[in-house]
Amino acid sequence: MNELKTRADRFEEILRELGAAKYSFVLQESEKQEFNTEGSEFKLLRTTFGGSVSLQVFCGTRMGAAGGNDQSEEGLRALAETALASAESSPEDSAHDIAPDQGKDLFRQGALEPELDKLFERLQEMLADIKTSYPLVNIMAVISSYTKSHSLYRNTNGTEFERLRGSYDVTLEFSASDGTQNTGLDYVSVLTDT
Repeated sequence: MNELKTRADRFEEILRELGAAKYSFVLQESEKQEFNTEGSEFKLLRTTFGGSVSLQVFCGTRMGAAGGNDQSEEGLRALAETALASAESSPEDSAHDIAPDQGKDLFRQGALEPELDKLFERLQEMLADIKTSYPLVNIMAVISSYTKSHSLYRNTNGTEFERLRGSYDVTLEFSASDGTQNTGLDYVSVLTDT
């Protein structure tokens, strides 16, 4: 959690060094734990890490924006330079501004720690139920995951919003067969906090 704030502090230093007087940005990082099935066999277990940055800068009444996923010092500097160049070439608009200070707050949503054993058990239960209740349905693939994300929003008016979020996602790809009659492939996804 402190690493994201440290990166945000450094990003603000870079923005000030480059002459950005007014800006807002969001830094986000995530960790996804995923396991998948093909047919009824579990085939993949992996953990992936992600992150993103979005930035708006204001030069008078001109606004520039840039986004990316490189949160290294070099990446943040390049992003800031791109947003500033974008602002310099954008048209003036008196409506471009930042809202007044909204204070600081921390928002928590969903399951902040995964229950992967329970997720695995529930997936096995679901696959067994589908096989029993809908014998003509063929489950081609199941993609299931738990994702934990941490984001930090800041602007030059003093607002700082931090969000911690955890959620589960399950996607089923399926078709059905009855003798010589077959359906096309379809899918359904569910996103839940528990």
